Amino acid sequence: MKGVIPLLKPPGWTSQQAVSFVKRLVRSRAGHAGTLDPDAAGVLPVCVGGATRLAQYLMEAPKGYRFTAVFGIATDTQDASGRVTQSRPAGHLGPGEVEAALDVFRGEVSQVPPMFSAVKRGGRPLYELARRGAVVERQARTVTVYSFRLLDWQAGERPRGLFDLRCSRGTYVRTLIDDLGAALGTGAHLAALLRREAGGFSVADACLPAELREDPDRWLVPPAAALAFLPQVELTAREADGVRRGGVPAPRPSAAAGAVRLVDPRGQLVAVARVGEAGRLAVERVLA
Repeated sequence: MKGVIPLLKPPGWTSQQAVSFVKRLVRSRAGHAGTLDPDAAGVLPVCVGGATRLAQYLMEAPKGYRFTAVFGIATDTQDASGRVTQSRPAGHLGPGEVEAALDVFRGEVSQVPPMFSAVKRGGRPLYELARRGAVVERQARTVTVYSFRLLDWQAGERPRGLFDLRCSRGTYVRTLIDDLGAALGTGAHLAALLRREAGGFSVADACLPAELREDPDRWLVPPAAALAFLPQVELTAREADGVRRGGVPAPRPSAAAGAVRLVDPRGQLVAVARVGEAGRLAVERVLA
């Protein structure tokens, strides 16, 4: 079995628990393409068999989220599961003020990863240090926010906003909300989150655990289709055989620079390559 299963992870499961669930069903090695917080729900692409080599490309695809934020309360985890670290009046906030503040959080944004995250320090996840009460210095990272919209607003002493976000790999939604709350002077935290898009898959493409249990084969997406968001370069049968044996295909001068999927005459994925100068193809990952 080789391919990608777009799983709709339920809240309460860690990403690793979701991968273990898939492993038991398909009886093959597996790995996810992008961590999703335990309290969050949504699309979690799980690579199976030889397709685990494709995880890095799936993670490069944009991610989409729909989530609720509460203003007036900040927490140490930046979400509803954490300890309250700040409580301020927020009843004066209106959607107009929030909309105006969002401008700063679009485009290239600098983020400091939260302590409660899987980012590693000295080989250990930061959340392990955070659970012991430790706080260590973290380097800021630049992420890209393609769109950030306020969809709905519920006024009150602790107002709530419903947001839609599309962003690059490595973006912490919790941190965006925490930073937004700080910019507004009220504090804020993430209350609920649904990942609507990841690895080129949407919620409509994903299966519930119960659906996957009934028929795993139905939900297995072949490698070539799983990477459909990458441009395709068609190889001759001879070129495909050569690539599988470690060879390099002929340059494709018309191909745009960046990652491409190399497919054989039957449409099966042979490898992922990167197009360089004069259309030269540098093979990065070959599928057995």
